[in-house]
Amino acid sequence: YAQILRERLRESIHDVQYVEPPFDDSVADTGKEWKSALAKLKFANSYRMEPLKKFQAHSVETKVQQILK
Repeated sequence: YAQILRERLRESIHDVQYVEPPFDDSVADTGKEWKSALAKLKFANSYRMEPLKKFQAHSVETKVQQILK
């Protein structure tokens, strides 16, 4: 199971430090849960309609004033 995670996360920036052993669940069920959790994380903030940083007119105005001087 840990080897499967390492292969899937090879191109990721995260490293697998510790993997809990599965209790009564089969490996196939755990893989499905992992994929669904990954999809939830991937699309968790896809509904955002505004940027993280709001537009600030005064910052543009100061830069324009610096250029015009």
